[in-house]
Amino acid sequence: MRWYDPLNQQHLVLGRISGDFLVQATFVLRDQGLPALEVPYRINVSYGLTALSPAHVGRLKAAGYVDWVETYVLASPDVYPR
Repeated sequence: MRWYDPLNQQHLVLGRISGDFLVQATFVLRDQGLPALEVPYRINVSYGLTALSPAHVGRLKAAGYVDWVETYVLASPDVYPR
């Protein structure tokens, strides 16, 4: 699972999802031209990703995200919404 940090203009890997997850939308990353799935993430709660580093949490908070953030997963033949 990844997040685009608007303050630093960087794609940040938050962690790895194993199992089912909620997809809100599909889109294409403009800069890379890759298909992606928008995934809502409750910080340090959802999808078993419960131990984000303090640096990651700090970056999320600096961008205004305290509880929930819109993240994304790259779409592929192995990872695609049903």
